Amino acid sequence: MIEKEIEVKILGYSVDEYIQILEKIGAKKVGEESQVNYRFLDIKTENDSYLRLRVVNDEATFTFKERTDDVNMRQNLEYSTSVSDPKTFLMIMDKIGMKYSTEHKERIKYKYQDIFFDIDKWDDEIYPYPYMEIEVKDEAELGEIVKKLGIEKKNISTKSIRELVLDYKYSL
Repeated sequence: MIEKEIEVKILGYSVDEYIQILEKIGAKKVGEESQVNYRFLDIKTENDSYLRLRVVNDEATFTFKERTDDVNMRQNLEYSTSVSDPKTFLMIMDKIGMKYSTEHKERIKYKYQDIFFDIDKWDDEIYPYPYMEIEVKDEAELGEIVKKLGIEKKNISTKSIRELVLDYKYSL
């Protein structure tokens, strides 16, 4: 499956504040999940793209995520496929010498009309601050929802989690 992803991250709020902001406009909670993400470290995919195996409960998805733009919003193409046996998949990666990191995050999912919101909290050693991703179909929709939420421009980022982690580590 190939999907186009258009998103921004909202920074600077607590998990409870994100929830309040969303519920104030009538967004509905659609779920929560605990994720384990295996990020494959390969020189060919380290800059604007990456490989990831995401495991949620007993379901796993392997994704190649390629950044295509990040001027006003982050745009990616995601090539994904289901993996029926993630343990064996990881054993294969080990056997061929593929290096990967293992990261955990909690996600709370909301929806408002056709707009999706993910409130993410990684383990503190990865990135200690929660953030909210807003995923939209086009730039006009993004401007409208940011205005409706009352989010200031200074709290909007097109950075990837990798870039946020680097910023955080350099600020210590």
